[in-house]
Amino acid sequence: MKIIIFDFEVFLYDTLLGALIIENDDITLFQTWSIDEIKKFYLQNKESIWIGWNNEHYDNFILQACLKDNDPKKINDDIIIRDKRQYLNIHLHYYDIMSAAGFFSLKVTEALDGKQISESKVSFNLQRRLTNEEKEIVELYNFDDLEQTLDNFIKVKDAFILQLETIAEFKLDMKALSYTEAMTAEKVLHAERIDGISSWVVKPKHYDNLIIKNKEVLEFYLEEKFLSENAKLTTTICGVEHIIGVGGIHGARKIYKAKNALYFDVSGYYNLIMIKYGLLPRSIPDEYKKVYEEMYYEQLRLKKINPRKRNVLKTILLAVFGASLNEHLGFYDPYHGRLITMTGQIFLVDLLEKLEGKIELVQSNTDGIIVVPNEGISEQEIVEIVNEWQNRTGFNLKIEHISDIVQRDVNCYMYKQDDKIFALGGDIAHYTRRYIFPQSKDAFIIGDAIVNYFMLDKMPEETVFENKSDLKLFQYIAKKGTFKYVELQEDYEGYSNIEEVQSVNRVFASNDKIKRMLYKCNPEGKTKRSKVSNLPDNIFVYNNEILSNSVKDDLITKIDYQFYIDKIYDKIKTYVNIIKIKELKI
Repeated sequence: MKIIIFDFEVFLYDTLLGALIIENDDITLFQTWSIDEIKKFYLQNKESIWIGWNNEHYDNFILQACLKDNDPKKINDDIIIRDKRQYLNIHLHYYDIMSAAGFFSLKVTEALDGKQISESKVSFNLQRRLTNEEKEIVELYNFDDLEQTLDNFIKVKDAFILQLETIAEFKLDMKALSYTEAMTAEKVLHAERIDGISSWVVKPKHYDNLIIKNKEVLEFYLEEKFLSENAKLTTTICGVEHIIGVGGIHGARKIYKAKNALYFDVSGYYNLIMIKYGLLPRSIPDEYKKVYEEMYYEQLRLKKINPRKRNVLKTILLAVFGASLNEHLGFYDPYHGRLITMTGQIFLVDLLEKLEGKIELVQSNTDGIIVVPNEGISEQEIVEIVNEWQNRTGFNLKIEHISDIVQRDVNCYMYKQDDKIFALGGDIAHYTRRYIFPQSKDAFIIGDAIVNYFMLDKMPEETVFENKSDLKLFQYIAKKGTFKYVELQEDYEGYSNIEEVQSVNRVFASNDKIKRMLYKCNPEGKTKRSKVSNLPDNIFVYNNEILSNSVKDDLITKIDYQFYIDKIYDKIKTYVNIIKIKELKI
């Protein structure tokens, strides 16, 4: 299998194709400014897999323009300036890494990796042909993009391989390589969108195996109040305020700590609701609804004997529910989609009511709950209640022991399990490195130090100084976004000492006595300035690489580490009742 990592650079009179050709263990660089050579290269690699970053929305169409003798610059402007939709009419097996990784700039991934944030030094708006020197500069810039795209591909290669395995398992056409998981599931289950399905009403049922006392929840469900736009029900369950709506059930004790807890997770909750309660999208033919059910139980059987095939089946199974609420997909069945979430919520309320008085509820969140048994209540008593619920409803609960839970709210908490630390939500989500491309509004060191404080009893100063040379942890990434300019400004009072910065910038807290800050303002400086949010009050911008020892040695002397320490302490206080601050030695 030959892979082509490709990227185009388009100017008014010049177009560059850059490609890394990957075959076996060899990688070869190919770059050309010749349209004829681009055509020849395509024909030689017509059956290869073409991989890019955002190529589904850009590079594919530039390639098509070159092959069909259309103007690449016009297509470029149609996409970027005029936002004109394009259609692909060439034979191309392609995979877009950005679709798998998250929709953000390639330059952001360079920053995350600590590399130079490379932006073209040659303007794409030149009204003439490029000189040979300018072409050489663009080729170097293009190579940086290719190299970063390759690095990003390596990070998502498991998802890429899974898609290839799914194609092989279900004998799909290779064009499915570019499909989303939902689109792939459509093909496998033969789902086709039904016009008017949004009006196919099915009344909610009070199932015989549902035992629930909460009249508010029952009325919200049975009287279809949940169908109103943005409808939400606020109710108290197990002493905790819960919000129930189409998005799921959410409730949590705020600013909470517990030494030991039980974590109940309903395995394949929405899958089982669709199977057992007849709520699969009605756009799936009956024979393939049966296939869906068979796939569910087959993936359970494969859990230990063939995990790779199990992942293929799970990809199809998990895609269906979310797609039922997407009007652009074949699974679209909004009434069933809403009933799925509501059915899941009323059965969780059923379970919580049976546990009431036996446990302290820590949180409820869509398909799982965390509880602490009350004093005098054994774990076996809790398990017996859970077993009764499972046998009655047909759902399966996985019970796990967790410890040292610290919870700010339902969307931000951390705990230990089997000597591993899990951190979810807010500033701490990246801690367990579950995300291929971690994102945070704050520098990563903030979240790391918060978790280390509560989970490892480590003071913020320790975390900061142990990691002070890992500059990736201290960077903020600032992007221009939709406003006209971001400018680095030294003078807070006037418009002197202005320096325009890149579209994507790496920012650190500065210990320089002369304060500098990033602002948004228009080119003439007439519009009132506004500070770029969430940045330190005194910063410096550094867009070159931050991985070499010489750079680290230099920047360490310029970074205000105390800023990060102070911010960490401020964040820690949001996780702990203010009365207990002194106990935490802050």
